[in-house]
Amino acid sequence: GLSTFLIDAPLLVPADGFLLLGTTGEPSLNCGLPPLDWRYEGIDLSAPGPYQITVETGSGSVLDQVSYEASWPYDAGASAALCPEFMTAVDNDDATHWMESVTPYYGTNLGTPGTANPGPCP
Repeated sequence: GLSTFLIDAPLLVPADGFLLLGTTGEPSLNCGLPPLDWRYEGIDLSAPGPYQITVETGSGSVLDQVSYEASWPYDAGASAALCPEFMTAVDNDDATHWMESVTPYYGTNLGTPGTANPGPCP
């Protein structure tokens, strides 16, 4: 089914910046993520997909939308990383512009939470 959450306070993203969203701010439960910019509830990204993430303005205008499948071949503990050379609202729709994260953080997890992905993609 459809899961949604509302960000009901201003979140400002600086130019070339990033926001980190997550389900808990407790490091022992969130694989050591840095501090979250926004905490959400009710969305299970481990459930079978497909998934669609849509970012809208307060008035409902779509800023960006990405669809993806749970079958993307990433190992447990590794996030999907958008290749930095494809950081547009059009380019991020292509699954070939994504890669498995390779940057370690908090033990064996792989990703760059809240920061830029390394690149270019292989």
